[in-house]
Amino acid sequence: YGNQALKIMLKGIWNLSNICLSEVEDRHVVDAISIVDKHLCEVLSATPAGTDWKAGLNPYDDDGESIHTYYSFLKSFLTSTQLVAFAQKRVDAIKDGRGFHHLMQAVEDGEDTAEGMKAKLDAQIEDAKGAGLNFNAVAKLFLYDVGVVQPKASSRRRRMSADKDEKKSSMIINVPKFLNRCLGMPLHRQSMLTNHLVKCLDKRVRDAKSTGEYDIGIRTLTGNKVSVKNTRAFNFRGSEAMDESVLVYSVEIDQGMSSDTALKLYDEAIQADDSRGQIKTGFYIDRRTLFKQCPPVYLIISMGRTSPNAVVVRPNNGRNCHNIPWIKDRFIQPSSRCDDLVKVRQMWDREFALADTDSDNAYQMWSFGRQRKPIYIFGGQIVPVINKLLTATLPRRNDPYAISISSKEMTLPKIVRIEIGSIDEVTEGSGASTVLSPDVPDDDVNVDVANEPPAVGQKVARKIHGGTIFRGQIVECTSNNSYVTEFTDGKRIEMDGEELRESKKLFAAELMKLTKANVSKTDAASTKVYASDLAKTATQARPLWTETDDIPDDCERAYEVEFVGDVPKLFIGLEFPEKKEAKSWNYEMLQLWKYVLRNLAERNLEDGIETPAKLFGQARLK
Repeated sequence: YGNQALKIMLKGIWNLSNICLSEVEDRHVVDAISIVDKHLCEVLSATPAGTDWKAGLNPYDDDGESIHTYYSFLKSFLTSTQLVAFAQKRVDAIKDGRGFHHLMQAVEDGEDTAEGMKAKLDAQIEDAKGAGLNFNAVAKLFLYDVGVVQPKASSRRRRMSADKDEKKSSMIINVPKFLNRCLGMPLHRQSMLTNHLVKCLDKRVRDAKSTGEYDIGIRTLTGNKVSVKNTRAFNFRGSEAMDESVLVYSVEIDQGMSSDTALKLYDEAIQADDSRGQIKTGFYIDRRTLFKQCPPVYLIISMGRTSPNAVVVRPNNGRNCHNIPWIKDRFIQPSSRCDDLVKVRQMWDREFALADTDSDNAYQMWSFGRQRKPIYIFGGQIVPVINKLLTATLPRRNDPYAISISSKEMTLPKIVRIEIGSIDEVTEGSGASTVLSPDVPDDDVNVDVANEPPAVGQKVARKIHGGTIFRGQIVECTSNNSYVTEFTDGKRIEMDGEELRESKKLFAAELMKLTKANVSKTDAASTKVYASDLAKTATQARPLWTETDDIPDDCERAYEVEFVGDVPKLFIGLEFPEKKEAKSWNYEMLQLWKYVLRNLAERNLEDGIETPAKLFGQARLK
């Protein structure tokens, strides 16, 4: 975004745009007047009387390259449409003896006081600003001094030639090069330009956030509703990690936007709306007869007077960003503005209901359903196999049916964030949280045990959702009246006094139940863990493909296991692009996510990595 902001900033400077995020300071105007007056004094002294001063701006044929370039730059600068009036005022001031250097000389010679000179200079500063000397014009002068100049426009042939030139990349001005060039300026000029760049960056990021395109490396898949339709689990690491699964979530997204959300978005946009923008924020309705089901309704949101883009919100596909000329032509020109929010809600709800169909289906012209095709997200324990997942986007080199392997490049997935639920819901935590204070009646336990002073070695218990209870003990009493406990599942939890009391009550209650069932008190109170081979087998995920020797054609199924557990409300995973790849002898076309699974499974089989069915059978036999 820094380079994007710099590009936008420099474009405004090169074009001497009147639209700018920063106001020019007086001291910088004085610097610019000083540079211009010095050059115009030289030009006027060499220009014959009665000759237009513009004719003297041309460089001489025998000038050196640097002088020739400098004269050409200032000629283009001073004769531009935006600054020719400013240049004429400076010429008149110099001829009348009111030029910057005349004012300075008058003070030096004692003909004027510093206060008198300042008053005259202040008047000329305001005059210069009114004649077009704005921030962008001053910045263009300053940047030329450090070699940051506007690239020359070239013909198509020259551009094609430059594409092949290895030196082309060195001509591109990026943020590091720009800041390095700024180091050659006086400090106050450095501050002027870097502060302006920061403003442009903030504006670019705000625009990106308002359009939903802000990329922080992890893209959030959003919509009116996001849900997981199905979850598949695969164990690709064999005996090395039998309990680690790669999960493939089938995610369904309703990409529309309800009227409640649209009206809330409208209220927020109206408060921040800049009335000087190229378009006005509001709802628009297209009543052309070509729309047979209902008149389409749009929410158009201005992104400010300096932005070339605006946001279009629709009931069927939510929020999207487009350039303003296209929005005017496609949405605003054929539509009429509607300020009746009751009517807007009714029409929005009607189209929202019509759009409740697949995104491949058009419910009327130019309008498609809001239900996206399922997308497939890789999650779970993917870090240990990440390299295998990425290389599985490439055909195997020993695959006799592979197509043009040498020309293929690895296809990188996007990192995405999935938040399950409706856009209007409040996200709740997943079902894996720990309950430290279950409802245990005091009359069922030894209250004295729960109330005795805490000490290292005292027994505690904790219950998690699903009913499982883990036993443990106090391992540390800290100085701030908190207590560290360690449980049989390996977790260490810090508790306060009340949490510890409830945890001790739970242990006492469970101890009583076990002793009533004729379990010896020593065994019932033990916190030691013994894991038998049968117990280990019981915790191993059950394979869905039970044949140990027969591998199916869709060989990824050989590594698939039963998914046990809840889908988290929030998770991060990998999304491969929606494209197809040829696979197998009959060139079956597979979606890339399935192609990756199959390729990975085939490579595992070649490498001799055991399938879950084989591992499960070995464990049961043992």
